[in-house]
Parts: sequence; structure tokens; C-alpha cells
Amino acid sequence: MAGTLGDRKPTTMRRCSQKPVRARRRSRHHARSISVRTPCRRGRIPKLNEEDTLSHKLFRALTVTAPALVASGWACAHRASSGRRGVAPENYAFGAFVAPPRYCARTVKSLDGTRLHVREYGPPGAPPIVLIHGWSCSIEVWYAQINRLSAEYRVIAYDQRGHGRSEAGGPPFAAEHLADDLAAVLAKTVTEPATLVGHSMGGITIMAWAEKYPDQVRNYANAVLLASTGANVAREHATAVAEQSWLQRAMTKVSMMPLPNPPKRLSRRAFRQAALSESASWDLVSLVQQIVYQCPTRSRVGWARALRTTDVSAGVPALTVPTTFLYGTKDSLVPPPVADRVVAQLREPGYLDSVIALPGIGHGVNMEAFDELNAEIIRLRAIAPDESP
Repeated sequence: MAGTLGDRKPTTMRRCSQKPVRARRRSRHHARSISVRTPCRRGRIPKLNEEDTLSHKLFRALTVTAPALVASGWACAHRASSGRRGVAPENYAFGAFVAPPRYCARTVKSLDGTRLHVREYGPPGAPPIVLIHGWSCSIEVWYAQINRLSAEYRVIAYDQRGHGRSEAGGPPFAAEHLADDLAAVLAKTVTEPATLVGHSMGGITIMAWAEKYPDQVRNYANAVLLASTGANVAREHATAVAEQSWLQRAMTKVSMMPLPNPPKRLSRRAFRQAALSESASWDLVSLVQQIVYQCPTRSRVGWARALRTTDVSAGVPALTVPTTFLYGTKDSLVPPPVADRVVAQLREPGYLDSVIALPGIGHGVNMEAFDELNAEIIRLRAIAPDESP
């Protein structure tokens, strides 16, 4: 912003259903604390389903706290959720989650022309590991894995379409596109079988890829790790909701509405319950929140709605390499009953290598229990391709 506020003339702003109001002039000493305000728009209040009591309850709570939301920067949250870059997640990083110092970036075009942001870490000729993140996340959620693994392995991570720095692509939101994206990334980056690691929607991506491209599985994968994910989300969603608290169910429903993200300080407790666990530190909650809040509203809502009707069960028997299923026992999105169902599906074809249940850990196992996840990735990476059943 050129100059300071004290050097500028007062401006006028128009508010909905109000006469023009002359903005207060503040001194130069307050210039840095002023955020840009955007006029409100008419006709943008979302229509609520009268029967949707959980969403209505949370909406009323947000309405009551509206002055606090405005004062604490709802407009800034709206700009960030609309696809503009806000505060970088690295500013919240600590310990194992600091940004890796070096990487090689490239752009990979998917089957429909969507441009995907791909990063490669570690020695170019080392055994490859491919990391696929979950819904509303980005490469940043894998930093604890990248920092540990990139000294010995070639770690490849990419932003899923509509997330991070990748293009959103055209409609519809469908698992088939996720399969095409993974196939394109593997074709451009992998020259020997890699260990594929998918968390949440990333696990769905792997199963969708195996379903659509079964002949590629043994060519591109020596082993697979599915973390905190489901196969038949359309069926498993009801089970997950039954295990959630009313606040968790409300947050799930609101995530499917085209609303801006609420200020972090007003939603951090509910966010911790939904994305992590009660034992997660507030520093970790803030970091994960900042990563999630970078996801554009259109992608967040579109993929949330699409995943509710997704069924990639046909991809489970196509995973013809050693496969590990890892989950947290306090996961509110993939609770133990859902995890047990997925494990049963994996066991039937005979390629289930290991099941790891992490006591007291929530949905974000890659950040809450990164040591355990890293150890299992290393173990799977040691499996030679010809050792597969």
C-alpha cells in the first residue's frame, strides 16, 4: 500500500441499505493495524433448510456473534477462502513442521489439461515415495514426513486439484479426475515402483486410480499406505455421523455450505475435535487451521459434497501390492467402525499387509503421529516389488 493512511484523503464507503458514510480518518500511527474492508453484498445470505437443525443452531450462534466476527476479521477470512493467499502456513510452523529447505517444483498436466503443482524432495536417484494429501489441505501437511524421509528417499508430493497451488479444473468434482491426476503425476515423476501414501481424500485418490488404471498398480507401486480414509464414503458417512458430537456434525454440514471460514479463534475448539483430537496442542491446531483455510471455498465445498457420494470400493481388490491401513482411534471422520469396514474390504483380496490403530489420535495422523507414520512408510519402502503376493 503506497504511503500511509495519514497521507491519504478520507474515502467514502457504501453499505447495504445505508447512505454513503465517510470513513473515519486515523493517524499514521494506526495505519498498520487497519485492514481493507469490503462492502457487503445483497442477496448472499445462504438459505437454510428448516429441518437442518444442527446447521441452523450453528448459524444462529454465528449470527449472535456477528459483531465479534466482523471485529476479528471475517472479511480477511473471506478473501483467503476465495482463493487469495493469506498468511503463509510456514509462519505457524514449528519443530518437525518447518518448511523443507530445498525442492524441485514442476507443473504436470492432467488428462483434462488441469495444471498440478508438484514438488520433489531428496536425492533424484533415491527410491521414490509419493504423498497424496486430503481434503482442503496441501503439500504443507506432509512437511513432517518430507523432513524425515527426504534425506534418504526421493519424496514426491503434489497439491490435489483445487487445492494449494494447483488449478481447480472444470466440473464435475469426481474421484475419476483424482485418479487421472495421480496417473499423470506418476507418469511424469516415477521411473521405478514407488511407495504410495494417501491420507483421507488422498487414500480415495489411490483407490480411484487403482479402479480406473488397474494395469498401472504393479508398474508404479511397490506398496501402498492408506491413512484415515474410506472406500464407500456414501455408506460410511452415516456411520461416521453417528459417532460424532453435535458440534462435529454441525461443522461437517457447514463445511458443505458456500460460506467463508469463520475466524480461527472462534472455531478452534470445534476444529480440533473434527480434524485432530483433544490431545492435540493448540500450536498444532493453529498450523492445521491455517493450512485448511488456504483452500478456496469453491473447492472446499465442491469436494466435500462430491466425496459424500463417492464409492471407490472397486479399487480395493485392484491394489495388488502390500497395503497398510493406518488410522487413529479418536478419528471423528473415519471412526473405528468405518476403519474396520475398510480393513475387511482390504483383507478379502489378500493384499492387506498391516493394520495400525493409533490410540488417542484423531483424523490428522500425518501430523499428530508423524513418527509412527514415518516408520511405517520406511518399512513399506523396503519391500521390493517382487516381494508382493
